[in-house]
Amino acid sequence: MDLSIVIPCYNEVDNVTKIQTELFPVVHQLAQTQAVEVIFVDDGSRDGTWQAFTTAFQQVDQPPNVTLKFERHPVNRGLGAAIRTGLAAAGGDIIVTTDSDGTYKFSEIPTLLSYLTPDVDIVTASPYHPQGGIKNVPKYRLILSQGASALYRILARWNIHTYTALFRAYRRQVADDVPFESNGFLGGTELMINAIRMGYTVAEYPTVLHSRVNGTSKAKLARTIKSHLRFQLQVVLPWHPYGMLLQGSNDNVYLYTNFQKRLFPSAGVFLSHGYAWNQIIRVSDQYLAQLDTGLPMTFREGTLVTGADKTVYWVEHGQKRPIKSAEIFEGLGLRWENVLTVPPEVLDSLETGPEINSLERHPDGALLKTAGDETVFRLENGQKRPFNTVQAFLSWGHTWEQVVTVGPGELQLYPTGLPVVPQKSFYGEYGDVTGIKIEGQARTRPLANLGTAIHTLFSKRPLQIKPKF
Repeated sequence: MDLSIVIPCYNEVDNVTKIQTELFPVVHQLAQTQAVEVIFVDDGSRDGTWQAFTTAFQQVDQPPNVTLKFERHPVNRGLGAAIRTGLAAAGGDIIVTTDSDGTYKFSEIPTLLSYLTPDVDIVTASPYHPQGGIKNVPKYRLILSQGASALYRILARWNIHTYTALFRAYRRQVADDVPFESNGFLGGTELMINAIRMGYTVAEYPTVLHSRVNGTSKAKLARTIKSHLRFQLQVVLPWHPYGMLLQGSNDNVYLYTNFQKRLFPSAGVFLSHGYAWNQIIRVSDQYLAQLDTGLPMTFREGTLVTGADKTVYWVEHGQKRPIKSAEIFEGLGLRWENVLTVPPEVLDSLETGPEINSLERHPDGALLKTAGDETVFRLENGQKRPFNTVQAFLSWGHTWEQVVTVGPGELQLYPTGLPVVPQKSFYGEYGDVTGIKIEGQARTRPLANLGTAIHTLFSKRPLQIKPKF
């Protein structure tokens, strides 16, 4: 499949004729040179949209290389959830998302796609670009959309003028790799911001935003403003690795992965994976009890730890390997600020391995590069595995401060293994977490900084900060 067009719909029965007369001629034009699928996602409509769409569109004669798909949410879950469902159902190498109400003209899809050059990963419609425009759009909608985009320009990337448009084209890898959690109107913005933070390239297509002709807008102004404000605060905070972190009524924190909850036995283990306390989601004990239990989490390979005796250890294959001296430590290019101090009982739980007393080779878990090449490698089982993209590196919670620059001679000692692929997000692998019940009466913990205090102003539930272990 070459091209997928995803169209979220909610109570859009009045737009059946518009889609028939304006969308399908464009689809048939595109299908002359490639296979095209059109995916309609009915987000729990209550006006007969599902029946109207499936009945009307299935009766339209389609060329052999045009496929129609219909996805349905039993209840209204929001635009973000509909986008996520559509992206998951899409099989195209390129995916276009667009509004069902024609606020961006369907006839402009080919032009939008022309901006997706080989060096671009996302193209977004941009009415706020100097060459774009607005036609008959209510002022209250512009206050939200223009105001939010102006703030995102400051926080993310100044040369992008519009962050709130649904009308976009994505490469397949973006849809597969970039996580976004919002189920509401924030979803599309969150997807693009996270893609930018992961190193993907965004181009703008200057165009005109029109007022919808049929039906009414589904955006809830106050709720959408609040969600944007909360997310804008997150944008200024560091990027954290993928994964769903869960906590019940006690202090235990779990990573939910591969349909199992895995306990972090200590704060040191939690921090070694690059996670942050404000990623933790409080859920009901009943929900946690329903999840299968996996093996406890362990320190990530290459974690530097120390205890009361000030000896610094390198964690490798479940063992703590003492580093012989400060000269060896610094000679290996390691940094003191990357050393985690852990309680004696945590350190004692690790078996002691062979001493690190040589500068010739780095142990497994090391992140290496050479001065003449920006490619970063992770050592695993004696092999060097390259990170071919920035997003692959960041998705595992690594930081650039952990990377050691070595000479080309040492790098040649390690055979090259397979590239490290981006860690999949919870949402990307398993879909939206509809079964999680967020607890509204979580215990208040001391706020770590001003940023978390501001976050709490926009949140009905207290932000979870550093649980005890």
